[in-house]
Amino acid sequence: MTTSDSDTEDLRRRVDALVNIAHNDAACLLLGVDTSLEPQLDLTFVDDPLAWLAFDLAAAVKNANAEEAGEEEEPGPTLTTLVAEIKLLEIMSGPLDKDALIRSTLKAIQEAEEEEER
Repeated sequence: MTTSDSDTEDLRRRVDALVNIAHNDAACLLLGVDTSLEPQLDLTFVDDPLAWLAFDLAAAVKNANAEEAGEEEEPGPTLTTLVAEIKLLEIMSGPLDKDALIRSTLKAIQEAEEEEER
């Protein structure tokens, strides 16, 4: 996959929005973030929370792009799950490095596309 500036900017916009939502108590309350992760995570989240979040964000981006193109979506993480993962990551590791998340997400998208081509 060749990542265009447009793809990167779209991802940056989405990451900014997710982080803003994660930092807003009212938004988290509306989304029910406080109880959303219990069935979603296992201990491997602790090993590399950024990679976990990037993988989930890549799946969500793929679904959003499919929906925008009128294609069928696959089940994927919800907005609530992504916001809750950001909050948990920041509790564990401090402020989210958005650039690192964008790089990891672009890598996860590329790996998923390569896997589909096989």
